[in-house]
Amino acid sequence: MVERTNREALAEAQRSGMRGLEATALTVLARVAALRSNLEEARQLVGEANAITSDLGESLTQAADCISQALIELLDDDLAAAEDMLRSGYLRLEQMGATGPLVSVAAMLARVVLLRGRGDEAEELTRICERLAARNQLDAQVKWRSIRAIALARRGDPEEADRLAREAVYLADETDQLDSRAEARVDLAEVLRLGGRHGEAGRELDRAILLYRKKGNEIAEGSARRLLARVRQ
Repeated sequence: MVERTNREALAEAQRSGMRGLEATALTVLARVAALRSNLEEARQLVGEANAITSDLGESLTQAADCISQALIELLDDDLAAAEDMLRSGYLRLEQMGATGPLVSVAAMLARVVLLRGRGDEAEELTRICERLAARNQLDAQVKWRSIRAIALARRGDPEEADRLAREAVYLADETDQLDSRAEARVDLAEVLRLGGRHGEAGRELDRAILLYRKKGNEIAEGSARRLLARVRQ
């Protein structure tokens, strides 16, 4: 449904010459392609979107779109490339004073840094998110809690980690974003696993898998299944 709607929007934008809308539709289609493991198609679509925003001089949009580029590299397991893209976008947004997009980039950068094993740095980025995120930026509110929860669990603070991870799940469930709801459960499962609560972790991963399947996020569903297999060994 999302893909068809955005292809229709893309066709209409191309017919009417609405290049900003065309770039937006291309970016959304790129994310859909990436989540379905079509990474080369995703890169091509993002490149087309970036060419349009560059022609239009939309520097803010270009900086914020580092998230789409980094998502593709993250799904392709190139954490270094994802981090480089996010840091570049972060610096540009910081220079522009664009707090809203900056928070989203900081949250994703915190995730990548955590995946690269730098928990203290990830936690510091979550504090930037906590300080700057508006109350209605629910995705960022969810992510900073989830990411900090894992960092705390790894550092040996299971009670605070559990509290934050469950807050994240609660906030995610206030949205209709299936990916965010699933990701929050995967993060809670990791906190539970680190605390030796493998049965509870497995149940959260089961819930996440159902949400990812409903969304059509094949890569994330596969990753959650692999985590579940390890938890249940």
